[in-house]
Amino acid sequence: MSRCFSTIFSVIQMLIVVAVYAAPKLNTADLNFHISAFSFQNVAVKLNFPLAAAWSIVFYTVERLNPYLPDVKGLLFVPALIVVAALLASSVAVFWYFVLTEVEMRRHGRSMLRFNGWFKEISVAGFLFCFGSGTLLHAYSYATSTFYFHPIEVVFGAFFLVAWGVTLVGLSVYDILSFQRNNGQWPVSATKQQEPVS
Repeated sequence: MSRCFSTIFSVIQMLIVVAVYAAPKLNTADLNFHISAFSFQNVAVKLNFPLAAAWSIVFYTVERLNPYLPDVKGLLFVPALIVVAALLASSVAVFWYFVLTEVEMRRHGRSMLRFNGWFKEISVAGFLFCFGSGTLLHAYSYATSTFYFHPIEVVFGAFFLVAWGVTLVGLSVYDILSFQRNNGQWPVSATKQQEPVS
């Protein structure tokens, strides 16, 4: 998997998210169009669920701190909105580049998510396991509560959630078992990239 492919794929993912969220602005009168766009937005969130979860924490924190933050309005509002939109869009590309890089490294027995020392390794693996388990529970709740109203959306959305959940739980269990077999010490080749990905 080349860096060029990873970059192009990441940019495409970013453009898809931008298109899905920008589309309703192009047609403000058609209610059915807005409903369809909202369904696509939900699926896009599920496809990028780990990133969406991280951003939701950021937004929640900003909302809680809002009374203590300076009010952005007037001429500053539009530039601030553009900056936030650019950060959101670019974070999608960075997220998928990281995912593809991690996939490629694991194909060669390496990982950016492995650390020497039981505390660091258990912390990372524990976080992945808890987040993956939570994602699976969210997939179940989402599917059972929404399927009747938007079955096609739920099929795709739940599929992405389950895929993320199973992947994260699987990685956490695999890494902990492998770490234990290595007597609590990763080989250097398992934690650092020894050669550039071609």
